[in-house]
Amino acid sequence: MLQGTVVASRWPGVTAGAHIGRAARVRNAAALQAAVDRAASAGRFFELEPGLFEIESELGLVVPAADAFRWQGSTASHIRQFADNAPILSVGDTQHGRTYTGRLRLSGFRLDYARHQHGQPRSTALRLGLLTGCVIEDGFVSPAYDERGSSADAFRGLHVTSGRTATGFFSNTLRDLHIAGAGHCVLNLSIFGSGNLFQNVYVKQSGSPPGPRPVAAGLMLLDGRGTQQEGVFEQCNFEWASGRTMLQLENVRNLTFLSCHFEGLELTGRQPALLRLANAEAQLSACTFQEISTDAAQGEGEAALCKLWGQNRLTANGLHLEWNAASRVRRPLRVVGIAAGGPVDAEPQVRLSDISVTDDAGDNQLSVTLDDRIAEPVPGLLEEYRRGALFSTLRGGRLAVGPDHTHYGYHADAVLVCPAIPLRSCVVVLSNRVRADGPGAALPVPTGALVTVIREAGPPGLPEARVQNHDGRTLLRLAAPGSRAHFRFDGSHWSHVT
Repeated sequence: MLQGTVVASRWPGVTAGAHIGRAARVRNAAALQAAVDRAASAGRFFELEPGLFEIESELGLVVPAADAFRWQGSTASHIRQFADNAPILSVGDTQHGRTYTGRLRLSGFRLDYARHQHGQPRSTALRLGLLTGCVIEDGFVSPAYDERGSSADAFRGLHVTSGRTATGFFSNTLRDLHIAGAGHCVLNLSIFGSGNLFQNVYVKQSGSPPGPRPVAAGLMLLDGRGTQQEGVFEQCNFEWASGRTMLQLENVRNLTFLSCHFEGLELTGRQPALLRLANAEAQLSACTFQEISTDAAQGEGEAALCKLWGQNRLTANGLHLEWNAASRVRRPLRVVGIAAGGPVDAEPQVRLSDISVTDDAGDNQLSVTLDDRIAEPVPGLLEEYRRGALFSTLRGGRLAVGPDHTHYGYHADAVLVCPAIPLRSCVVVLSNRVRADGPGAALPVPTGALVTVIREAGPPGLPEARVQNHDGRTLLRLAAPGSRAHFRFDGSHWSHVT
């Protein structure tokens, strides 16, 4: 012990280093547990210095339910578990659902398994139980690689559970965490709770290269066993995984994703979705979706970034959808859709605004539309997106256009950008119809509709942007880099507004 702190390396029986043998790993687990217990019972800090600590224990290490406990380490404070079908580190009451822990701070750790834990349901790297007002920070949960180069994935990366759904996880902060490499689910919440903040949390299954690897239950699973309310995911990344659902939100209320990044996700299987809501309420603001892929050969049915089942409320503002040569959208991909087999009387409330789309490859089957079954239950509730009797509309947002683009009226108040990349031409045709086909093709663009066209600034030699009326008449040529113009529909034709 040093000045009120229990230091792991000074505790009897603790051995640091690799390849210490099974007997030493078992002793290590027992000695480290004794040091943690001593610090908790005596009201002292526990310090785990940088270094590798191999353990072998079917219980892993357990931080007991002790208020104001402080674990101090760094992402170089490395614990490797050699026991199969066993957790690595558990914090608080994760099994009995009886005792809360308050004001605990767990700061600095690195956790991994020595072997792949495929099909081992107790192999969760980090388990959190009944916590309130606690801070979990500066942690690294990621698979090691064995001598053959195989990834030693956990079954779950981080699991919040108490063994009982009637108890909860309240007002906690999880920040500066890297959680990766789990075959079943990377981040799993199976507990009631509210007011939790996830900040700068990086969640992924695999790196790039080699590209996304399958994860059975998704990168994040809120499985509905307890309602999560008023939680915030801020500046989080969800990346590099493949599966039918990437984030499952079931029975959640007012969950917010703020400035989050979704990249390198491959949607596979029947009716896949990146974000699947089931009787849930969620808000997305200032989020980016990049290099999202899906292919009809990987499963039947329509894919969606957000798919709804049951009674849901979804608000999305300031989203940027970016597709490039690495994206393979080879079946219809909606921004929002209805899950097949959902309740027929469900009326999701959906509000979308300020969506920008970039498709540098130009051959992806992205549709910035919503499912026609999404209704507006209360007049005026959906300000930016609404479903009329025969067609849907999307209001606002920037859209990067290809060499020849026809703009239809379902996208109202649009900003069309001719990108600063080499194109043979950039011709924008303003249609007088709401849609190219279907019922909307018989409906005229509303009188007074407004469209803005921008020729993006770039290197010399880029083609001019030419804007045409629906009858082929040229309305304006935008030759100057960075120039823009506005066009209004008078009920019959479009005209340049100065």
